Amino acid sequence: MDDDERLVLITFAWTLIAFKLVTSALVLFFFPSVEALVVVVVLSVPWIIGAFVYFSIYTRIKMRLVRARARRRHLIYKEWNVD
Repeated sequence: MDDDERLVLITFAWTLIAFKLVTSALVLFFFPSVEALVVVVVLSVPWIIGAFVYFSIYTRIKMRLVRARARRRHLIYKEWNVD
């Protein structure tokens, strides 16, 4: 994925998040009740779970990549610096 595609994806994601937050705030502002709060919370749970799953998978992949790069760097060092 090049930088332009990544920028489009990030912009789209932040737009969705901002829309979700603003809509939730407006619902709670215009309908201040326990039922409205329950609806907002229930509709937000899939977003929270999805974000948790995405970021946990992303973190695991990123940490594996960091370890692989460190191992590669170490192996290259060992190959060229024989004592």
